[in-house]
Amino acid sequence: MQELCVLIVGGGYAGIMCALRLAGKARHLRVGLVNPNRLFVERLRLHETLVGAPKYSLRSFDIEEILKRRAVEFFPGHVVSLHPGFSRLTVHSDDGTHTVLAYRRLVIASGSKTSLGKIEGQAEYSFSVDSDRGNNAAALHAALSEFPKPRVTIIGGGATGVEVAAEIAQKPDAIVKLVSSGKIASGMIDPVAKRIHSRLLAVGVELIENADVVSIQKDHISLGGGDVVHDICVSATGFEVDSLWRKSGLPTTENGRIRTDPYLRTIGVPSIYAVGDASFVVPHKSAPARMSVMYAMTSGAHVANTIIDEFAERTPRRFGFWTYGQAIGLGPAAVGFGNMRYDRAYAPYFTGRVGFHIRHFFISMLFKLLLLEARLPGFPFNFGRPVRRQQALWKTEVKKINEGT
Repeated sequence: MQELCVLIVGGGYAGIMCALRLAGKARHLRVGLVNPNRLFVERLRLHETLVGAPKYSLRSFDIEEILKRRAVEFFPGHVVSLHPGFSRLTVHSDDGTHTVLAYRRLVIASGSKTSLGKIEGQAEYSFSVDSDRGNNAAALHAALSEFPKPRVTIIGGGATGVEVAAEIAQKPDAIVKLVSSGKIASGMIDPVAKRIHSRLLAVGVELIENADVVSIQKDHISLGGGDVVHDICVSATGFEVDSLWRKSGLPTTENGRIRTDPYLRTIGVPSIYAVGDASFVVPHKSAPARMSVMYAMTSGAHVANTIIDEFAERTPRRFGFWTYGQAIGLGPAAVGFGNMRYDRAYAPYFTGRVGFHIRHFFISMLFKLLLLEARLPGFPFNFGRPVRRQQALWKTEVKKINEGT
């Protein structure tokens, strides 16, 4: 059994940011990272690969190589068990071996995946825009290539469903239907929702709203009022976090996000932190903890700073999160808007090709911030020092945690 000071589970934006900052700013700490894939995936652009080649190639890097720059140990594999009471977990590797890793601090940055258990037949007969499951984005791309005039049904009227529908509609002669249990883009304010509706209709997407999907079959979906036939079905019915954390006794939300305190420590288990899509701050006094790359990177950086302060017996800051903007991809177009500070959209709205290029610019910047962290640890998302009156309270908390590890 190997023992690490800090063990991170997940090699996405949050996990990589946390690992690089920890190892770069606190070289005396032994840091390890577990991830099933060796390559970093630019997940928020996977829908751009569904039809042909994207205008801008997806960026990637070898996770092990970038971690070596800061002496972070890489453990390829899936976490199959977690024992919080013993501060250890078990990793199953592709070669069939099992490795037990002990930790003093654990950071869960496992991200999320499309929820496929809500509808009968969903897991068996629908694709998702994920990267590490059977009917994933690559499989969907291959399936679309098999049909000259594919009939495609997308279930889910949120941002992911909208982006997938607009992208697939770019395939010549594709017949695309977007089905939602409520209004499509209902989570957006009216000016943004209207622009999304207009764009989808302009590219030929049929919008089916306020329709509950009862079941999914190989060639059709069943609605309350009839069937919709298809060649391909795509699920975009929200996201969920690995159920392992709930099964291990950690407190979670309905979709599996781990409930944390304002320092992003798991409630009731302060030696375990959660970041990115896997975390849900309770309570929070900042922007909502919406699943996003910005939230992932800022929370990953913040937890790294917090753990460094904790080992140094310094008082860290409570987590505070602001949003700055959001953009919804619509094929070769997009709709973008500012939403600073509390995730509330406001004008001006950038649409069409302008919106597309603005969206691509900011996605590129977020990716480059990861590479910058590898070179200049602590530069992106730098936080100030806490007020002195918190020192005594935090030192008491650190003492309690250390006595239990």
